[in-house]
Amino acid sequence: MNQHIVVIESDPSLLSEMASALENQGYQVTGFESLTTVEELAALHAGLFIIDERLPTVSGHIICIMLHSNLLTRTIPQILIASSPLLGKFAALGEVNGSLRKPFAMDQLLTMVASFFPSNNVVV
Repeated sequence: MNQHIVVIESDPSLLSEMASALENQGYQVTGFESLTTVEELAALHAGLFIIDERLPTVSGHIICIMLHSNLLTRTIPQILIASSPLLGKFAALGEVNGSLRKPFAMDQLLTMVASFFPSNNVVV
């Protein structure tokens, strides 16, 4: 599986922290602070999407729904992250593969990510 991860997170400091942690584990990371087009996301050939629920222009679970409806991205796993107590509801609506409630420890994120890349041999 492609070990390129696309992270969409509105908080620049959290985006940077997540990208650094993932890159230190050997993943290629592309980060965005808001939604780009689904076509642009598809063109990145990601192996995993990590998406913040609370974004400036559209909710994260809506992005997940849009990714599921695109032939090029429908099978790519998604992790939804949010501080909202409604994270479970949003994750169900977006039919995501995993979710993490903010604040979370980076080792929680890395463990979840590693589960989608079993051959990566990431040590957390």
